[in-house]
Amino acid sequence: MLSEKVNNKKVRSWNRKNACCFCKQLVTNFSTHLLRNHKDEHEVLLYMSINDSDLRERKRRRQELTDELRNRGNYLYNNSVANEEGKNIIPNRRDYENLITCIKEMYGFNNETGNVDITSSPARFPSLLSCVDILYSQTILNISLTTAQKDHKKKKLDEFKLLFAANWQWEISSNAEKARKKKNMTKDIILLPVDEDIKVIMKKIHELEETYGENLKTEVTVLNYENLCEVTIAHIIMLDRKRSGDVAEAELHYYINRKNADIPLSVLKCLTLEQRQAIDKLDIFQIPGKRIRAVPILLTQKMRENINAIIISREKLKIPKTNRYLFARALSEEPFDGGKCLNRIKEKCTLKKPEMLTATGLRHHIATMSQVHSGRNDRYTEHLPGRVSGS
Repeated sequence: MLSEKVNNKKVRSWNRKNACCFCKQLVTNFSTHLLRNHKDEHEVLLYMSINDSDLRERKRRRQELTDELRNRGNYLYNNSVANEEGKNIIPNRRDYENLITCIKEMYGFNNETGNVDITSSPARFPSLLSCVDILYSQTILNISLTTAQKDHKKKKLDEFKLLFAANWQWEISSNAEKARKKKNMTKDIILLPVDEDIKVIMKKIHELEETYGENLKTEVTVLNYENLCEVTIAHIIMLDRKRSGDVAEAELHYYINRKNADIPLSVLKCLTLEQRQAIDKLDIFQIPGKRIRAVPILLTQKMRENINAIIISREKLKIPKTNRYLFARALSEEPFDGGKCLNRIKEKCTLKKPEMLTATGLRHHIATMSQVHSGRNDRYTEHLPGRVSGS
């Protein structure tokens, strides 16, 4: 008789018991129990008849049959003790093991070296625990289940959650983190956009703004409308250094309902003449960005005029009022692709390193330049890079 005492040493434990689907007994050696006590049962006779010449195939087929009988017995046993105090259900580790196997296969885990090909996603997989919590809550609220059925499902979820929380780090997470750090050591240095390229593309944007704005005023067509939308999106990305998706998916009501509070006279007195003039020419509104943070969008007078023209043209182009985007497409409910809008402007320019001129590259550029040109005690400039990169 095997001892039920838990061994503290890190060795494999052989005291796990499974329920027999024929006699309902808990046994440790399931296959031997079937052959000794139930050799006349149909499934056991089928088990003994499997005699493939290929040993691997024979083992695989017999394993499938014993697994089916084991799961059947454990299921019947768990149902019978689900509402009995002092008795524990038999956890189904097979579900957890299958999940881990799939995850390792999905992210290229090498069992020999411990290396992981895709390193970013495994770190996010603990969110599966949140899914377990949701299932737990749904089980409690499900009025079609009996108390015994609810307790049975909750125990299974608790077992899965315990296995996942205890073993996930050692299964793949720690190896993924090690692989990520090694890859970062050989990662290419992030190159910033060339200042001359920024000047060239901004000059081209100003020219296209004038042209497309006049074209839309002259004739409201889908082409003129979308051209002005694209150049305005590109201008906001360049001027404000914002994520292309945040800009392209900005919603109309954030612009219409923007608040322009009057600046106190005491503040105006502290400003120079140029700064006072800039206040009259600039406008600002906020949109939700990453993690629903408020992202300020600064607009020049020309950008504001173009956006107003875009909004007025919506009715003539019969754009549905249900389309919530500020830069709504004329023939689709989908938003513009901010990255593609910027790329179309780049194609019209002669640039030294156009591949560096992206929304991400522009945010890196302003963050780096602010640190390079900041004073040693300039706390505002030190705070700026984090705000720009995280906005």
